[in-house]
Amino acid sequence: MAMKRRFVIAGITSCLGLSSGCVALSSSMPGGGLVIRNNDDTSHTFFFTVLKMSEENDDLPHSKYRDIHPDEQPPDQLGQINKQPLDEWEQTLDVGAGDSLQKKEFITEPGAYFVEVSLENSNTSGTWIGLYAAGRNRQELAESYLTVTAKEDGAVRLSPVTLD
Repeated sequence: MAMKRRFVIAGITSCLGLSSGCVALSSSMPGGGLVIRNNDDTSHTFFFTVLKMSEENDDLPHSKYRDIHPDEQPPDQLGQINKQPLDEWEQTLDVGAGDSLQKKEFITEPGAYFVEVSLENSNTSGTWIGLYAAGRNRQELAESYLTVTAKEDGAVRLSPVTLD
C-alpha cells in the first residue's frame, strides 16, 4: 500500500511540475503556427507579411495598440519597439471556399513579430505576436499561434490565440 501511495504522489508532483509554467504546449497547434478559415463562398489568396521586430517576446506595444503596424505606432510606444524589422518575409497561401488550412511552422523562431494579412480584395488585418523558446531543449515555441478568418462579406481578421 505504501508503494502505491509513493507512486501516486510522485505522479502528482510530476504533473504539477510540468504544468507550473506560464503556458503549456499544445500538441494540436504549436506556438508560431497558423490556422486559416475561409468562411466565404469564394476562394481566397492570403498574402502574409511577417516583420520580426525584436529577439525578445515581450517587446510588444501596449495591448490597445496590438493591431497597429510598427510604422503607425503612437509616439509613446516607439521606445518599446524597434523602428526597423530585424527580419522580414512574405508568404502566399491559397484556401478554397469553405475550406481551412493549418501550417504548424509559420513562425519558427522566438521573438516579437508584427504579422499582416491581405486578401486579393485589398482587405487587410494585422496583429503583434510574442513567442518564446520552451519545451524539451527549448526547441519548441510557446505563447500563441495565429488564426485568420475570411468572412462571408470578404473581410479578413487576424488574431493571436494564447496556448493553454
